[in-house]
Amino acid sequence: MFGSQAFAQDSAQSPSFDAFIRKEADVIYETNLKRRQDGLAPLRWNAELTNAARWFAYHAVEGHPNGHCGHNDLVYGELTDRITAAGYDHAQAWGENVVCGYVDPKDAVDAWMKSPGHHDNMMNPAYREVGLGYYQRESDGRGYVVQDLAYDKYYAPVIIENEALTTSVPEVTLYIYNLEGKDGFDGLAPAKEMMIANEPSFAGAQWEPFSTEKKWTLDAGEGWRTVYVKTRDGLGRSTMVHDTIYLGAEPSAESLTLAQVATRVKTIFDYDDIEKQRTDAANWNQVQFSSAWLADDSSPSFQLLQGNGQWVSDDAAIGRQSFRLAADQPLSRAWMWSGNFLPAGTAYAYFRMKVANNQSDVTAIKVRVDIDNKTYGPLDIKASDFAAPNQYQEFAL
Repeated sequence: MFGSQAFAQDSAQSPSFDAFIRKEADVIYETNLKRRQDGLAPLRWNAELTNAARWFAYHAVEGHPNGHCGHNDLVYGELTDRITAAGYDHAQAWGENVVCGYVDPKDAVDAWMKSPGHHDNMMNPAYREVGLGYYQRESDGRGYVVQDLAYDKYYAPVIIENEALTTSVPEVTLYIYNLEGKDGFDGLAPAKEMMIANEPSFAGAQWEPFSTEKKWTLDAGEGWRTVYVKTRDGLGRSTMVHDTIYLGAEPSAESLTLAQVATRVKTIFDYDDIEKQRTDAANWNQVQFSSAWLADDSSPSFQLLQGNGQWVSDDAAIGRQSFRLAADQPLSRAWMWSGNFLPAGTAYAYFRMKVANNQSDVTAIKVRVDIDNKTYGPLDIKASDFAAPNQYQEFAL
């Protein structure tokens, strides 16, 4: 019997689901085309919702010897229980469509469009994310198709070309959701500005007024392309999202995985300790709030490791103070550590720094990240890598 452990594994690695991932993609794309024709926003492919939908599609076939057609299962119960078990924790609205049999993607979408209840689910303007589950048993051809839809107010996704799997040209259209405002310490308000880039450091990118739709050009060539969108509210607080698309004819089967095409729910870092140390949060005019945020220089573990360094007041710094390392011999070094669990997937370390003199081509700063016994970096930053002296610049690792 399947239990909650089923959701702890990425079902994209299962051969039985690998065979259906293109069909899942086609259903999502066809759904988005229908929504756009109706004047609605497209949906972002979500991994947790997909894991829940995949599990239910499998369970509806293999867990019911006499057949099953409905929305309840024998392990979790209802849709809300399944998506919660899969890790989708902040759903404000949810719905589910099923086909009690194996059909092609276009036939599934057409059938839902002709059914009033399923149509209302697919065309619900509240939803922002979608998951798909396809399953067919080889022995007798019995199958099931599941579409799970939901809305998480803490996540405002970006969607490339209505979540098409591929594009033959680098010119694409982005749909960018706006936050409706958050509760709690981070408290981001709806975005006023946005910044878009083809790589996560946003090198050379400029802030522009926020808009929900934007024409964009991907990096040339062929392969998977990622577009990163950073938004910030009226107080300068920002967050970042991304989406992927394959530029070219067809991605390889090995590269077409759920981890590649779908976003994952990210946990929000608990800021309680930071709030106790820094009560003047209103002055954080450029703080970078990120999903799955682990730690920063306000953490108790941040300290001088070697050489000379000290905290100094700096109005241009986040929190209006920064840690200055002296250019002495031997080298001055600072470090920090975090014992928080780092979820699987890509993570970015951001370093916001400045130098007094940017005229030298000699390495001024080295940064690295150690996780278990593996080192990422070092990232060698020359003084000349800074656009101007005494101005903060961000570097990503």
